[in-house]
Formats: sequence, structure tokens, C-alpha cells
Amino acid sequence: MLDILYTQLARARRRYYQRRPNLRRRLAAPVISVGNLTVGGSGKTPLAAEIARMLVAMGERPSILSRGYARKIRDEGVVVVSDGRRVLADVAHAGDEPLLLAHIVPRAAVLVSSSRYVAGRIAETKLACTVHVLDDGFQHFDLMRDVDLLVVPDTLDDTRTLPFGRFREPLDAATAADALLVETTAVETAPATQDSPVAQDSLVAQAPATRAVIEALSHQKTFEFSRRIVGPSPGQPAYAFAGIARPERFYEDLQKAGWRLTGRRSFGDHHHFSEREIEEIVRAATHSGAAVILTTEKDFVRIGSDPRTSTGVRPHIVPVPLEVAITPSFQPWLAERLHAARATSSGAPA
Repeated sequence: MLDILYTQLARARRRYYQRRPNLRRRLAAPVISVGNLTVGGSGKTPLAAEIARMLVAMGERPSILSRGYARKIRDEGVVVVSDGRRVLADVAHAGDEPLLLAHIVPRAAVLVSSSRYVAGRIAETKLACTVHVLDDGFQHFDLMRDVDLLVVPDTLDDTRTLPFGRFREPLDAATAADALLVETTAVETAPATQDSPVAQDSLVAQAPATRAVIEALSHQKTFEFSRRIVGPSPGQPAYAFAGIARPERFYEDLQKAGWRLTGRRSFGDHHHFSEREIEEIVRAATHSGAAVILTTEKDFVRIGSDPRTSTGVRPHIVPVPLEVAITPSFQPWLAERLHAARATSSGAPA
């Protein structure tokens, strides 16, 4: 009953803003939103990073706008995590994902604020940014966007909304996106060298969705992406830990990359590690016979570059980078959308 009520409220909220575009504020530069329908674990952050890198390669000066979820210190104003040249904030003020983005996309400005509009205006007026990437923006209706990208969940076997499922909105909200980003291992479609519609048969098999929704999704613009682990070469026995939304995906990725895991430990998403917990991880890794301790890049920025146990020991913890590759046809499509947005825009904020 609660999930049905939540679904109705989510649909009503989207319809409310769709019928009242005057309630949305517009930035001077184009806005590209990267979002999802589910709570965490969709690969949205690596995709936002890859799109920002792509924009840099296109000659743009991008900003990445984030709310900075789970920050320890919440400033009332805007936190400039990176100005596109250097990192200016720590994890307590920035949040783990914005700080990670600042490190892995050094030529993009990264700003955190509860008001993405104010952050965007500062990016335009103070940092000369020419385009914005709105991180986790599919449900952020306060800001107009020129390109709405939606990451399709890797599994559609349970499309229930909160509080009993993982969906923040019902599946039919996906029809509002300008394009879908589909992981190649998640939906059986054409090879990752071309874009293709979502496979209708695979959606029918995986999701208890209506025929109308499936039909609508099958005709939407779709681009595929693939994830792969880069960094340290497997070979040594490893102990892994993670405090992310879906840690089991990280462990599976490690094993697919050739790592032999002697043990693992999971924490809640955005978990802030104590010295005692680091000590417990080191002890468990030693007892399991691991030669190396692995974690995600997002966890590593929360731990810091010089983690210590309660006894002052500096454990050797290795972050494992995750890269995303989007099908090549995505970049010219995105460039075309940006050109069209600038051709129809007044270039003034509203």
C-alpha cells in the first residue's frame, strides 16, 4: 500500500512541474542532467565523469553540479570543490562523490550546493564555465535542463517504488528522458559500437511493466556503455571492503577482473570509516591470507590518502578505479544537442 501511495505522489510531482515550466529556473549555459530511477548503485557517477571528460575534449569548460549528499559539514552557501585547476575542499565539506569527481576529472569545476541554480551561476560568472553536468538530476525539477539522460537500472526484475523497492519513480517516468544509457551487460542489445533501442523482449522478461511503457521505452534514443576495472593487476590474494549502495557489484567486478578474494566486508552507503574499523579490516585481511586490501575510489576519498589504525599503523589500502566507455555515437549526438540548445537559448539566466 505504501509503495502504491509513493508511486502516485511521484507521478503527481513530475506532472506538476511538467505543466508549470515557469517554476523551473534556467542557467545561461546548457545543462546536461545525468540521473537514474533507482536509489544508488547504477553507475551514475562514473558516467557523469566520462561525460565531463568528453565535454573537455570537445573544447568546453564544464562544471559538475552536485547536492553533496551525506556531507559531514553542510555549508549554507556554495562549496567550490574544484575550480577546474585544483581541488579546494575536503570530503567533510564536499561529500565523497563530488570530491572523487574533482580528482578524476581535474579540468572540470565541481560545485556543491542545495541550490544547483546558485552553484551554476557561480560556475558561469566566477569560473567561466560553458556547460553544466547536473549529477543525479532526473528528479531535480527546480532547474531547466537541455539534455536529460537516464541510466537504466541493470536489473528490472523488481520495479517497485520506495519504501519496498529501489525505484524513486515508477518505470514509466523513463519516457521523460531524452536518451537512455544502458549497460551492455545489463540488457541484451546490439554491440557497444552502436546505439540501439532497448530490447523489448528483455524488458518483458525482466520487468512486470505495462505493455505501453515497454513499447515507449523500446522507441527511445538509447546509448550503451560498459564498465571495467582498471588499475592494479590481479594476481595476489586480496581482501575487499566497500561502503557503497551495492557493494556486491564491486566484489563481482573484482572477481571478473581476475582477483581472488579471501574475504570481504560491507558498510552502508557513504559510510565514514573510524580508525577502529580500519584496524578491524586490516586484521581480517591478515587473518584471511590477503596480500593486498582493495576498496572503491569513492571509499578511498572518505578514508583519506593517509589512513591509520588506532595504533598508528599505516595500512596499505589500494583504490580500484572504475572506467566507463560510452558507445562512440553518443558524442556527436551530444554535440548536436548542445548546438541546438544554444541556437534556441537567449543566453541569459532566468
